[in-house]
Amino acid sequence: MGPSRRLIRKVSEKYRYVCRSQRERSTKLWKDLPSENWAEMMDFWHCHKPDTDDTIYHYQDGLSKGYGAASTIESIAGVGLLDPMYLLLSHDDVNVVTGQKAAAKLWAGSSQYAVHCASCKHPVGNTAGAGCGKIKLYKWEIRLAPTESSAWQKHPADKFVSAEILAMIESQGVQRFVVHDGGHAEDNTSILVWIFNTSIIYSSTLVPESPRRAMKVYYKTIAHPTKVLEQEGFKADELQLPDGALRSLQSALDVSNRLLPVSSQRFQDWSVGLLAH
Repeated sequence: MGPSRRLIRKVSEKYRYVCRSQRERSTKLWKDLPSENWAEMMDFWHCHKPDTDDTIYHYQDGLSKGYGAASTIESIAGVGLLDPMYLLLSHDDVNVVTGQKAAAKLWAGSSQYAVHCASCKHPVGNTAGAGCGKIKLYKWEIRLAPTESSAWQKHPADKFVSAEILAMIESQGVQRFVVHDGGHAEDNTSILVWIFNTSIIYSSTLVPESPRRAMKVYYKTIAHPTKVLEQEGFKADELQLPDGALRSLQSALDVSNRLLPVSSQRFQDWSVGLLAH
């Protein structure tokens, strides 16, 4: 799809991302988002907590302290926040359709709504938390051009999922992940992923840009992800993905599995795959 049909916004003076809309706006500043569990780690990070009065620290809840389990990252117009899988932007900076009337909830009981490009109606992300003031744009749903004259670049969802898994391994210290799409149906199909090695180099005549760096992954399809999470306990963490990204991950793992020698494609009841990063 040519850039003239897919342009949503001019992100900064150097970088643009696109969908199928013609309208442009600017985001002047980019910042990295902290880890998802940033609020929980505040007690470890700060010698002097961000309180106005140290004497009342132990009697303050998370909201009055400025951080806690209920704390959220707020978006500011003109400022883009970067996560391994998405861009967090103010609703004022994106040309999307959101809201209860214009978009469907991601799943029953969720406070988040799917969002679509206002021009082409293609799904590009979802609202972040309650309301529609913050928008998550998934990186695999957009294209990026480093300069005005650069070719548009697009990458599959599994690349960004791989980056998220690496970040979760570093912050959470777990190697197993129950990956699902957030549905609460009992027969919801998901993937149990076990990261065996976070960094190997492989090469294949069937893979462009070889050699490539990847994770060696054991994986299997599971039903009832909630029950599996309960059984795994602290040995596994949860990774929630949009349905399209979950299918992209499953496809990438299955394709990489077929690249391996037949004798190396299985380990007990696990399939073995490679997840590039």
